[in-house]
Amino acid sequence: ADRMSFACICTICVLVTTVYPTKHCASPQYVYVLCPQYFSKTGKQKTSEDCLFLEIYTPVNITTPVSVTVYIHGGSFKDVTCTLALYDATQFVLKTNIIMVLIEYRIGVLGFLVTGEGEDQATGNYGIQDQRQALMWVNANIRAFGGDPDKVTLVGQSAGAQSVLIHLCSDLIPKYFRSVIVESTPLTVLYKTPKVASRNGKTFARNLKCVDKKNRAINMTCLRKKTVSQIINSQKKSSNGLKLSVTDRIEPLRPVIDGTFVKLQPLEALQHYATTTKQTMPMIFSHTTEEGVFFIKEVLAISVPALLYQFILHTVFTSVPRNIERLYPVTNRKDISKQLSQIITDLIFRCPLRYLIKLLKTERHGDRIWLYQWDKPLAIDLPTTYKSCNSQACHSAEIPFVFQSFSEVAHNSSPEDIETSNKLIAYYANFINFGNPNVDTNQTVKSGIVYKQNSVRSEDKLHLINWPTVNFSPNDTNTQLIFSRDGHLEIIEDLKVAQCDAWDKTGYSILRGK
Repeated sequence: ADRMSFACICTICVLVTTVYPTKHCASPQYVYVLCPQYFSKTGKQKTSEDCLFLEIYTPVNITTPVSVTVYIHGGSFKDVTCTLALYDATQFVLKTNIIMVLIEYRIGVLGFLVTGEGEDQATGNYGIQDQRQALMWVNANIRAFGGDPDKVTLVGQSAGAQSVLIHLCSDLIPKYFRSVIVESTPLTVLYKTPKVASRNGKTFARNLKCVDKKNRAINMTCLRKKTVSQIINSQKKSSNGLKLSVTDRIEPLRPVIDGTFVKLQPLEALQHYATTTKQTMPMIFSHTTEEGVFFIKEVLAISVPALLYQFILHTVFTSVPRNIERLYPVTNRKDISKQLSQIITDLIFRCPLRYLIKLLKTERHGDRIWLYQWDKPLAIDLPTTYKSCNSQACHSAEIPFVFQSFSEVAHNSSPEDIETSNKLIAYYANFINFGNPNVDTNQTVKSGIVYKQNSVRSEDKLHLINWPTVNFSPNDTNTQLIFSRDGHLEIIEDLKVAQCDAWDKTGYSILRGK
């Protein structure tokens, strides 16, 4: 099991957690191991290539089939596990009476390495195939856990959101899920072409001395003899060598266009979906207000003076708006990190999302699309590891609110955090149950947070407001819900029209290192 197979693994183990009002109890039938990675937060948990399992959180005493959420975690396709306390779904299930399924899938080299074409080669996208297999398994087996296979919502954040969109644009529609929630998807991070992915694969193999000196071909037999530890160390070394590409620093190993599971680049695939799919699927999209802070800190370890503004932009991007310094004016000439962070937020997350939603609305998919913007940081200072995101709504800031799992990132929570989390969970519960995040007075369960079937907490206590579908005004501002810094809810018009218009004109195929 600790040898690289580079093949589709179809065996899935299941860890079931039944959620009770005051505690939860996990079944001891399976002791899971994590997919190999060098992410520090996994601690001393064992890893193995034989790592495919589902964590299933179920409400207690289910009498009729309930709705199901399948969640795909992020982590740049190279890090993170669904077993992190951050993804503990106990509170979500307790408050909603909805089953939560978390997918553990192969990541890094073992999930996305490409060495070439042919049966003996690594062709990539194994992690995507794992997710697909998990969705098929849920469809076939979730009834045994009290779930309704016809009421599945697919949710993903970051790399998980990219995965959701891959499945949305595949032939899985509409069989295995009926609605999606897409959190912070980096739409302009392009999938790798086979040529680029194979070149990166050769760099990886060369670090392991598995490239033939005569014909320069990758020796797959040599690779398969390496231990998992050697594989992960080589992966880290290979990734650190990709310093000039923002996309490769963000996601050094990511999906490849293989013509089967991934056929087109993200926006191209979604355009094809919008123009060819007649079925309208309920969708929630979201982004945080400071997505770029996290990635700028990853790429730039030091302050960058304004003198290097244009140099950095033209090194990183193949095309930038002519008036970019007017759109993102420098406020501190000793350090332009703030401007670069805003550019990353707009270019990779906010503006292409606006572009996508406009496209979906043009093709008559827009009457069931909701958008929210997350501006709520945790009310408590973060640990040193995350200090750059103190008082900011960074990438992933909404996750502890979705799961109400604050102890993982801050060891504590404020009443304001809990209240905001309850509001978000209430909207999600309505959407997952009814395809609409708002109260529907015609429904039996009509609002707020569900504790038991047909027993709800009043929406008035949560101070929910009506969340309209996305609507574009004549000047291209778009209607959305914002979770404000102080936790209150407000319907706003996104006013970054000039910035997004400028990025739209570039066509978004502009990131070096694709």
